Amino acid sequence: MTIEPDAGDEIVAARRGLRILIAEDHPGTQRAVQLLLRWLGCESRTVGNGWEAVLEVREREFDLILMDVMMPVMDGLEATRRIRAERTLVSGPRIVAISGDATGENREICLAAGMDVFLAKPFSADDLVRVLDEAVSSVGAGI
Repeated sequence: MTIEPDAGDEIVAARRGLRILIAEDHPGTQRAVQLLLRWLGCESRTVGNGWEAVLEVREREFDLILMDVMMPVMDGLEATRRIRAERTLVSGPRIVAISGDATGENREICLAAGMDVFLAKPFSADDLVRVLDEAVSSVGAGI
């Protein structure tokens, strides 16, 4: 497992500074992701649907959004489209699709909606660390 690198590692320090939004309707998944992020030293906010995610992005700056694809009120695809319409790709957050449907077709739909990465449920701590570290690299590069 790669989730405990040296405490002096620059990526670990940068990871702790990420501003993360969890857009997920299932309370159990919300809690599990929050706890994992907290264990990794990251702070996060949580919303229960895509519309709430859009409102949060209007109010606060985020580096990364963990966006469930299937949610009530507004799904993650529409929320992503709206966020991308309001924010340029350069100034907007990195959006990670989270879905239990890991088919290639679903991945393509998510990427076409403006999501940057696809993460299939259930995902491991290593998978989440990889996504966080990619976000650190993107934030550092101004992407």
